[in-house]
This record gives sequence, structure tokens and C-alpha cells, in this order.
Amino acid sequence: MLIRGLASDDIGEVYTIECESFSSPWTKAALLGELESEKSHYLVAVEEMRIVGYIGFWKIFDEGHVTNVAVSSAWRSKGVGSALVEAMKSYGYGLGINSYTLEVRVGNRPAIALYEKHGFESAGIRKNFYDHPNEDAMIMWCHGKV
Repeated sequence: MLIRGLASDDIGEVYTIECESFSSPWTKAALLGELESEKSHYLVAVEEMRIVGYIGFWKIFDEGHVTNVAVSSAWRSKGVGSALVEAMKSYGYGLGINSYTLEVRVGNRPAIALYEKHGFESAGIRKNFYDHPNEDAMIMWCHGKV
């Protein structure tokens, strides 16, 4: 598997994964906007010459705020998510990031297990954070040298 930076030509494939993964997906315009933002960093996983997953985060001072993580349904449970989280942490370390935070639906047990596997811990709940359907978010942090 190749993990590389997101390019504008990748937006179509990333958007397809976004739509199959989330009930309130980001728009193509929003994803393109991330490419133009200095704080945004996105990586894609490529297998068989297709994008099979992606991860994005914002660098805010020495912290990374994970914005998106998604894997194509055909590639889930095959290590793509783990590879993306590890690649993000390695890439972010080179940018001076010392910790990461994210929000995840409290009912998304596979995602929570993935994040815990990579050192994230629960730090609280944001009530009614998500729409479609309405659900709380678990706030997770990974501190220290990542």
C-alpha cells in the first residue's frame, strides 16, 4: 500500500469514500478547500491504483485535530485505517505535532477501537455533536511523542 499526500485529482475518489462513510459528508468544494488551507494536511492510501482511504488533520500550533478518516467499504478491516493513522502520526511528528485530538460518534465502536489501538484515550463527551442521526461525540486525545 502506498500512502501519499492528497492531490486535487484525488478529490473525486475521496468524495466517493466520504459519501459512503458518513451520513453528513463534506462537499467536494469543502474537500478542495482543504487543499488550499495552510493548516490542513491530508494523506491518501492507494492500493491497486485506486484510493482506498484517506485521513486529514489540521495543524494548530503543536496539536493535530483529526478532521476526517475514512476507508472504502471494500477495504475495511484490512489494515488501511491503521496504516493511515500511523502515517499521519509520523508525518505530523515531522511538523512538530506533539498530540492529536478528534471527535468520534459514541456508537462507532470500530473507529473507537482503531483510535485506542493507536494510543488515543477518551477525554469526555460532546452532547448532540452529530446530526443525521443525532448522536453524542466522544472526544479523544493522544498525547506525548506520537
